[in-house]
Amino acid sequence: MWTKIGSEEFFTGTQMEWLENLHNYWYHGEDDEIPYVPFTEDEELAAECASLAGEILMDEETFIGSHLSEHMDKVRKYANHEVFKRVALMNLEFGAANELPACINKLGECYFEGLLVPQDVKKAIEYFTEGVRLGSAASGINLGRIYEEGLLGSADRLRAAHEYGRAALMDNSAEALWRLGDLMAQGDDELHDVLCAYHLYRKAQGHTCKGSLEASRVALRLARMVSEPTLADAGIPYEPIRALGLFQAAEHGLRVYLMGHALSDTERLRFDVLITEAIDGQERMRLACAC
Repeated sequence: MWTKIGSEEFFTGTQMEWLENLHNYWYHGEDDEIPYVPFTEDEELAAECASLAGEILMDEETFIGSHLSEHMDKVRKYANHEVFKRVALMNLEFGAANELPACINKLGECYFEGLLVPQDVKKAIEYFTEGVRLGSAASGINLGRIYEEGLLGSADRLRAAHEYGRAALMDNSAEALWRLGDLMAQGDDELHDVLCAYHLYRKAQGHTCKGSLEASRVALRLARMVSEPTLADAGIPYEPIRALGLFQAAEHGLRVYLMGHALSDTERLRFDVLITEAIDGQERMRLACAC
């Protein structure tokens, strides 16, 4: 049993009773002599809330915040439902009090996006900074994005590169590596180094799972480089056959992700643009290989 800060120590008796009732609502029927809270007829919502309450009641470090981390699409779907909002925040705040990096990072994301709580970028940065202190690569990536996109005022590419680089060192994060690569592939400042970006993408590729969204993102970036003959002078090989395979892998992974996730119209449009790029790239490489 994990006992750093137990749930009974962190929550009041009334809160614990509410959590137990919420959990029992889903896992016990009306015929049981156990109190339950009939707060919804939406079975998916009931299951989500019961799972979040159950994580707290189990008092085990490996479970706290795991459901929220794995199902952020559900968080966005139910963020305005009062019962879900309450139990989700209790879950994350309990984990944050126990210095669990995943919960601290997720709270930062909630403040950054205005999910479950009012949007507050400065508060999000506080959580991300604390997450980095505790070894969260995800928090470092989130900080890097804030500096890269200039969400505090003006963009700071050097600070963003520092955060991405530190996140990459924490656990060889594929996302940190390709984001650092993007910084080096773009712009005309002291960070610009196309060959270094290429090697970062290759390293990122080694830390992705085949068919995953991350693998698709990296494949598309590598395909752009090895399909461009003008980059040969920078030391990047022109490889049409390899590029064709990378464009195909990118398209496949992006389509699989689209089918399995509920996205907003804006997000879906962004994916459609990437898929179109991957398809067009395949056509160009087939022509190049035929010549």
